Amino acid sequence: MSSERIRVFKNRLDSEFDVSTISNCSWDDAQSVTLVSNVNLPVYNFDSIVQRVTEQTGRFLTPSSVDGLYIDDVNLIFIEFKNQIWSKIKSSDVQLKVHESIALLKLKYGLRDEDFHGSTVYIVHRPNPDTPSTHRHFHSLRTPDKYKFIEAVFNLNVIRYRADDFEKELMEQKVLPLTRL
Repeated sequence: MSSERIRVFKNRLDSEFDVSTISNCSWDDAQSVTLVSNVNLPVYNFDSIVQRVTEQTGRFLTPSSVDGLYIDDVNLIFIEFKNQIWSKIKSSDVQLKVHESIALLKLKYGLRDEDFHGSTVYIVHRPNPDTPSTHRHFHSLRTPDKYKFIEAVFNLNVIRYRADDFEKELMEQKVLPLTRL
């Protein structure tokens, strides 16, 4: 990954867009609920970036996009919030969002394949109330099988998190979980 290209990209975003928060990016318009509240970790609202880029370029179709983008000095971290239990999430929809988000960044900002190597995609979902607490952390920090192909193609990490566990981790650590490993 080119840390210089990432740094230039982050500077462009800083000059063109306002920084949002994890809580704002987790807002579900359809159900008027936020999946992660009281967490003010700064991220970019990637949906709004895609909207503006689409308007600026005069494109008729808006690509699918992840909800949030966090950038540190060398890492791109994509966050997709799903207000559904894990078993109801269509993996093809999430994969399309990741793919089109990466394609847009390559097209508009000149990022290259290697800039995404080692990046992380968090899929943060609504907890299933029927799941026993003993199974709570069973899937976190492990690539779900449905996402191994997109993980291999882009050489990135896909991590599933229950929204309540994600929020707790953020509130305790004040950073995204994988950024401190």
